[in-house]
Amino acid sequence: MKIIDLRSDTVTRPTPEMKKAMCDAPLGDDVFGEDPTVNRLEEMAAGKTGKEAALFTPSGTMSNLLSVLSQTRPGDEIILGSEAHILWYEVGGASAVGGVVMLAVPNQPDGTIHLADIKDAIRGSNLHFPPTRLICLENTHNRCGGAVLSPSYTAGVANLARMRGIKVIWTVPVCSMPVWLWVFQPRNSVRGWIQSVFAFQKGCRHRQDHFCVLTKKP
Repeated sequence: MKIIDLRSDTVTRPTPEMKKAMCDAPLGDDVFGEDPTVNRLEEMAAGKTGKEAALFTPSGTMSNLLSVLSQTRPGDEIILGSEAHILWYEVGGASAVGGVVMLAVPNQPDGTIHLADIKDAIRGSNLHFPPTRLICLENTHNRCGGAVLSPSYTAGVANLARMRGIKVIWTVPVCSMPVWLWVFQPRNSVRGWIQSVFAFQKGCRHRQDHFCVLTKKP
């Protein structure tokens, strides 16, 4: 009997063709920007999302952490959902490494956070408060049953953030990459976001390949 293991994308195995492609892939020194495979992947990721640049990382946790740290300073506060992957499964890295305060706002069953709740969570000007610097949304949403946030909802959050002078990022997990690329049109999905993180391994039978895509100058 053939058993299909659906516990996680991380338990899948590459096909023989994928292993051969990895063995035959052209290599170079990534530190000097001379790895053609990494360069091609980063260019493709940026192009698919309509962003200026992309950075390859080995894990979603690393991509999420880099995204938060690049937009904050120690003592800043970020707003995120109460069921966020960053809050539950990333060992408090934003706080431990970046000195960032994480303010959790209730997630709805569909993965969204009410705009009114986000608005209420944004700090006013007060020397006793940590400044609100960033809003983090998760799409698709791991702890909300894989819920997909609609482009109209994410655009609403981006508009609210822009009006209040706050940046917004999209964190992983993301849905099956083939579905996202060909159905949800990533250029539309991440419009208005300063940074987004997505994972190539979802539904693709391999364990790595996360990207942080960004606009160089907001």
